[in-house]
Amino acid sequence: MDSYREGRSDWEENDLIFPTKNGTPADGKTKAQGMRLLFDRTRIKGSFHTLRHSCITNWLQSVPNIKLVSTLAGHSTVGITLDRYGHVLEENAISEMDNLYATMRSTS
Repeated sequence: MDSYREGRSDWEENDLIFPTKNGTPADGKTKAQGMRLLFDRTRIKGSFHTLRHSCITNWLQSVPNIKLVSTLAGHSTVGITLDRYGHVLEENAISEMDNLYATMRSTS
């Protein structure tokens, strides 16, 4: 048994990343404080929000289904995702077109 669970009769197993002392879900403020502490201890410059943007950007670069990315991001519409992160898709398109052009030139 993990040391933070030992002797805790009130522990609730919820398989959470940032549980409270008794294993229940932490509120948003507690999660943000935990992330801030983690960033400070590891000397990472950033915030929980920075991680969110990085995660969504990475999804857009690797997941072809924009609707899935939008849903995972918690956006109410795909339009919100495209408005905020559309530049990532444009950068990918330019790179893909460059690769296609290079392939076409090499085969002709």
